[in-house]
Order: sequence, then C-alpha cells, then structure tokens
Amino acid sequence: TGCGASPDVVTEAQSDSEKLRVAVLVEGLTVDAWIAETIRQVSSLSEVELCLVMVNAVPDRSAGFLTRLWRSRRHLVYRAYSILDRRLFGRQPDAFDLTDMSELLSGTRQQTVTPRQLKFSDTFDEADVAEVSDQRIDVCLNFCHRIQRGAVLGVARFGVWSFHHGDASVYRGGPPGFWEVMNQDPVTGSTLQVLSEELDGGRVLARSWSATDETSVHRNCNAMFWKTTRLMPRALRQLSRTMSLDDMIDADPDIYSGQLYRPPTTIAAMRTIGAHCWRAVRRKTVNKLKHEQWQILYQPGGGLPGSMHRMKRLVPPVDRLWADPFILEADGKTWLFVEELMYRNGRAHISALEYDAETQLFGPPRPVLVCDYHLSYPNVFQYEGQYWMIPESSENRQIELYTAKELPGPWTLHSVLMADANAVDATLYQKDGRWWMFCGIAEVDGGTTWDESFLFSTEDFRQPNWVPHPVSPIVSDARRARPAGSVFMHNGMAVRPSQDCSRQYGYGLRLNEITELSSSSYQEREIGYVTPDWSADVYGVHHICVHDTVTVMDVSCRCSRLKSRLAGSHSGNE
Repeated sequence: TGCGASPDVVTEAQSDSEKLRVAVLVEGLTVDAWIAETIRQVSSLSEVELCLVMVNAVPDRSAGFLTRLWRSRRHLVYRAYSILDRRLFGRQPDAFDLTDMSELLSGTRQQTVTPRQLKFSDTFDEADVAEVSDQRIDVCLNFCHRIQRGAVLGVARFGVWSFHHGDASVYRGGPPGFWEVMNQDPVTGSTLQVLSEELDGGRVLARSWSATDETSVHRNCNAMFWKTTRLMPRALRQLSRTMSLDDMIDADPDIYSGQLYRPPTTIAAMRTIGAHCWRAVRRKTVNKLKHEQWQILYQPGGGLPGSMHRMKRLVPPVDRLWADPFILEADGKTWLFVEELMYRNGRAHISALEYDAETQLFGPPRPVLVCDYHLSYPNVFQYEGQYWMIPESSENRQIELYTAKELPGPWTLHSVLMADANAVDATLYQKDGRWWMFCGIAEVDGGTTWDESFLFSTEDFRQPNWVPHPVSPIVSDARRARPAGSVFMHNGMAVRPSQDCSRQYGYGLRLNEITELSSSSYQEREIGYVTPDWSADVYGVHHICVHDTVTVMDVSCRCSRLKSRLAGSHSGNE
C-alpha cells in the first residue's frame, strides 16, 4: 500500500551481520503462486538475507490414470466437486496457479535434499542436515506439502516455520478450507507455527481469521492462502527487532480435542456436498425475492443504547440506502452525515440530514459531497474552529481529508493523507497530543479489507506523514478488525467499535476497550457485542456513533422486491 511508509518497508538499512539468515524448503522451483509471493515478500525485507533454497527431491511416484483413479476411488465425489468448484468459481489472481521462481532465486545458493519418505512424513539424511547447519540458518521456512520430522526440525536457530491453513485449535488434518465451508463455520483460520514432532501441534507464532466464503471452497481457499502470504514477513520483522521468540509465541495452552479431518469418502461427500449445494440454491432464491437496504437507528438523548428494541428507525426512500452515520453539531444545530447510495447508479455520495431534538425527527437529505467515485463512511469532526471529514474513498485508492467552514457544507479537498492505498473506514483518535488512525487495508490483490485493522500515527493529522505502527496489523480477524465508527468514551474507557464480517459483510458490531496504546504497543479487549437478532427483518448491524444529543447506528434490512416496487418513494421517521 502506498501509505507514506508502508507497513512492509523498513526505512533504515541493516548491515548483513544484523540480518536474519533465512532458508526456504520447497518441492521445486515451480510452485503455487501464493508460495512464490510469500518468498518474494520475504526476500524483499531489509531485515532478511535469503541465503539458501533447499529443493526437496521427492522421488517420482507418478502413476497412470487408472492407477490414480483406483487410489482415489473412496474420494471420487470430493475430487469431482473440487474440479467443478474451481472451474465455476475460479478467480484471478489464483493462489494456486503454478509460478516459476527460477529468476527470483537465481542469486541464492541452492541445495538438493533427498528425504526418506514414510507414509505421511519425510526425514532427511544426517549429511543433508549437517550441510544445511553449516550455513548458520536463523529461520527455515517450510513450503512442502508433506510432514517434516526428525533432525531437520533443529536445523535453524529459531526453528522451522510452516503454515497450517486452518485454525489448528479447531481443524486439524484437511483439506484446507473445505470443512469450514461445509460446516458453515463463519471464519476460516490460518496458523503460522514453529514445527514440532506433533502434527499441527507446534508453537504458534501468528493466527489470522478470514470470513468463510459460504458458496465456494475454492474461493474460500484462494482468499485464505493469499492472506497468509503476509504472515511470514510480519513475523520475521518482529523477530528481527527482538531476536527472541518469547514475545511471539502464543502462551495460551492449545489442547486439541476434535477429530482429525480428512477428505470425505463417497457417501459422506454426497451427503455433505449435497447439503451445501441446497443451501446455495436457497440463498440464491432468497436474493431474487429480496434486496438489502441499510437504514438508520437512533436514540434521542444520546449515550450508549441499552436495548435495541427501543431505538427509533429512520427509513430511506426505496430507491436508496443510508449507512455509516456520523453526528456533528454546529451553531445549535445537529447534523447526521450518511453514505447515500442510489440503487440506479450503484455509486454513493455523502448527504446530511438535520436533526430536531424537540420533535426527535430528521429533515430531508442534502447531498454535501459528490465525487465521480464511490464515497462512504463520512468521518466528521471539529478541530481548531474548522470542520473536517475523512470519507472512505477507496475506489479512488486514496485517504482524503476535506474541510468546511460551516455545516452541512460545502466541503473542499484539503489534502491526500495516503495515496495508492486500498484502505477503508479511516477513523481518527487523538490521545496524548498525537493523532492515531485506524483503517482496514487489503495488502494483496486476493485479499479483503474486512480481515485486518492497521494503525498509523502522526502529530498533525492534516499532513500526509502518517507513520505505521510497528505491530500493525493490530487485529487480524474478520470478526473484529474493520472500524465501525468513531472511538468514544464510556465510563472512563476509550471504546473502538469494530465490524463482525464473519457471517457476512456487516453482520455484527463489537465494542472494544483500548487498554494500551503507545508508539510500541497496542492492546484491546471486547466489552460488548451487538448481533442482528432483535427484529425479524434485520440481518446486519455494522456502525455506531455515540453522541450526547442523539446516538445513531445502521442496520441492514431485507425488503421484498415486489413490495418495494409497489411502495413507490415513501420514506420517513418511524
């Protein structure tokens, strides 16, 4: 991301003696695209010297078509589904496209190692291990499909690091990303661990959770594997700062009591995949009959809502939606700023509605900021006698700052805070004379802005000199990463609202107390959770603005397409 100083960039060069000496273990120089991208990211780090490529010379066990068919006879339905799923739902960039790394690794020492293969695992000869040990490796990154055991696990100072594509505390075995979809698990996990002799039982270095794609296993895996390409570079940067694994290792006990998952046999696959396909047909039918409309909830008198049932509802006309509400007061007037999206063109602008505290009603919407690209999340605030707004403008790949002398506008562009940034929902918070910015960022083309929350800081929010926090992303979990409104105070606590995008975009709303915020650390803990369960027509809630005069939220409602056509353009306060 072009964010002034990228989270992946260290500006001060390090000498070779200070760099981590890293080796990679691969099954060849032609690998899946996600592996090539991970190695490219690692090799570009100024903290790392990629000094050795170990090519695992797995014996050729190719067999004829009939032999392969016979070996997979118990899993034919699963394999047929996998092929069809990729053809129907494959997307670019595809994490599993084969990529040649010869040019990337042309200047790196290469060593061929030949394992002794057991049924599921590999062990290496003492001579191969000794030759690798002579290279004084700090970290070995394993990208082989089979399990590594034996002396190779001790070949590097800080161990052999490897991925488990899945939440190792919930799913051990495989196939990656399959059972999460079939079991309707809202999130699909990824784990980076230091390998041990125990299958998937190594010490955990990093965990990440993305929203499960309920329709396609291939799409689910594609997003998950692209996302993991950044876990190893982040962990290596953290290790280079401390040269110790103590602060990185997850200290919580990880006792696994679940089953060891395997590809489903024919009967199980017919039952499991059949149920999955029926759910997909049912969802498609519902989507044909209903459409989504975001509406506004509000509580006169402000403060944190005690009960969702008591909040009033502000319903937009049937031809549009209102979302991402923010409140700002000026000259005795209270203004509600919202994203207003017109269905006919699919592009949103920012509108303002005046709130009357006596009648507890809102006036008509007034467009106050319109661009030739999509705008949302009108984060408005007052500072030094001026009014400021940072709307989401990710379609323009920028974080933009606007200013106004009076409300509700007009608004003029003041500066571009970050350029070439796939960032969403930028949210400012001032603490101890410094400005902090929370935002969701998709780091890779196959990634999403739902999963990770990044943190930046500066002394003057009006200038494009934002510095990435050293522990960014501060959250790597689709259940609580993406910002959901301004940081507010409640009972002496600074509370960061965040979205739960696990079951769907904007499914729920989490409230997180910021317990530690400094130039070197960030910690938060969840203190509240709002789910869309209080009304039959509400399917999501993903934003809150707590204010002294009126508190506002937004909710996603599924409305009948037929009734919407018959209703015309009615709107108003309920």
